[in-house]
Amino acid sequence: IRLEDNVADIIKAKNYRFIELDDIGASFNADSEKKFQVVGYPASRSKYNRKSNCINCIPYLYITKSADSKIYDRLNYNSDTHIIVHYEKNNTAELITNKKNTGPDGYGISGGGLWYTTLTNEDVPKSILVGIIIEWPVKDRRFWVAIKVDYFLNIILYSKLKRLIIFKQFQEFVSNKFKSKINLKG
Repeated sequence: IRLEDNVADIIKAKNYRFIELDDIGASFNADSEKKFQVVGYPASRSKYNRKSNCINCIPYLYITKSADSKIYDRLNYNSDTHIIVHYEKNNTAELITNKKNTGPDGYGISGGGLWYTTLTNEDVPKSILVGIIIEWPVKDRRFWVAIKVDYFLNIILYSKLKRLIIFKQFQEFVSNKFKSKINLKG
């Protein structure tokens, strides 16, 4: 996907930044001691404004920890390809005020990032994207499921490679078909 030239400037002007390769946590193992941040836009925090024909979205940040291996088995997910994190909707806290409240439903959080924060050599926090939230399981609403980002990227690469192979085969087929019709001497 190629963005129009002015889109990058608009994004940067709003103090957002693009993810760099070193912001992606490939081959990440989530043990039950690790803490994560889920960042997304739940549907209940998004409102359509008819007057301006815009959708106003309020981001949601939730600090959580990974689930243990029994949860992976119970929800039928593989820890090689997914990360499951806890979501205690009825026991959340506002980040700034630390006031306890009820969190939003998980609808619409899919596509949000699962981030792991570590300290650099200079003791500066660095967040890395380790997963993309894909599900708020009906089987157990106390969890969110993320697909590991490297597995997700492999799916995209495989899909592109498959299309490229099909396209090359199509090109060869068309080329051979027209050669036999056009090249009467050979």
